[in-house]
Amino acid sequence: TFRFAGDMEDIRTNSAKTDSTLNTFRESIKSTIYSGIGVGIHKTFRGDLVIGYTLPNSSAEEAGLKTGDIIIKIDGKDVGYDFPVEQAVELISGPAGTFVKLAIARDYEMPKEVTLMRKNMVKPY
Repeated sequence: TFRFAGDMEDIRTNSAKTDSTLNTFRESIKSTIYSGIGVGIHKTFRGDLVIGYTLPNSSAEEAGLKTGDIIIKIDGKDVGYDFPVEQAVELISGPAGTFVKLAIARDYEMPKEVTLMRKNMVKPY
């Protein structure tokens, strides 16, 4: 097999493109992984922080948290009316392997406390 100088240049160019594509892919994976308990939260019109969904195989699902559960405390801090969602997300998030304690209200039951371990999770979007 004969190789010409132009062939080697094509190999170098394609190799650089492959490296660039691989790096882009690696970065996209990093941006889809986060450390948390596997819930989406939002505010109700009354100002409550409510669980909108739980991810499969998440700490939240394992602890029995459900859509519609109201978060009333995060690590002992009251997060009632007018508490910003962004701040709640910040309090719930943290390094994988660490714990967060939530006080949850459901329907008309007495509030319950659950301790959840944060895990590396894949964002659902």
